[in-house]
Amino acid sequence: MIVKKIRPDFKALGPKFGKMMKEAAARLQQFSAAEINELQKNGEIALELNGEKVMVSRTDVEILTEDIPGWLVAAEGAYTVALDVTLDASLKEEGLARELVNKIQNLRKTSGLEVTDRIDIIVKNHPELTAAVENNKAYICAETLGNTLELSSVEEILGAVQVELTEELTTQLAITKTN
Repeated sequence: MIVKKIRPDFKALGPKFGKMMKEAAARLQQFSAAEINELQKNGEIALELNGEKVMVSRTDVEILTEDIPGWLVAAEGAYTVALDVTLDASLKEEGLARELVNKIQNLRKTSGLEVTDRIDIIVKNHPELTAAVENNKAYICAETLGNTLELSSVEEILGAVQVELTEELTTQLAITKTN
C-alpha cells in the first residue's frame, strides 16, 4: 500500500565502502520493500558485495515514501504512518458546521452578548449549507447557546451580517438574544 524507495547517502557510503561505493549504491537502489522494512526496523542490514559481507546502517541511506493519491505519508525511524485525507460529505458538512459556529461566536462577541446569553439564530439558506446545518443542528446550538436555528430563504435577513464560511460560500447570519 505504501511505496518506499531508498536513496544512498554518498557522503556516508564513500568512506565506508571506498571502491565498492558504486556497487553498494546500485544494490541499495534495487532493495525490495521487505529489505527496506528490515533496514528501518533493525537499523542495519547485511549486504553482500563482491563476495564480501558488509553492513549498511540506517544513517547510510534516506528512505523515501512515494505520495499515494488521497493519503499523507510520513516516516520516522522504524515507523511509517499513512493518513487518509480524503474528505467525504459528512466531513465537509462538519467543517462547515464548525465554521458556522466560529462565525456565530464572533458575532456574539461583537454584539456585546454575555457568555451565558441564549440566542436565536437565523442563517440564510444556501444549497451547500442545508445538509451541514440540518445534520449538525444540535452541535451548532449546543456550542453557541442557541435556542433555535432557522434556515431562511428570505433574500435579505433583517439585522444580518454577511459571513464567509469558505472561499466559495458566503451567507447571511443574524442572532437575537432570547429572554
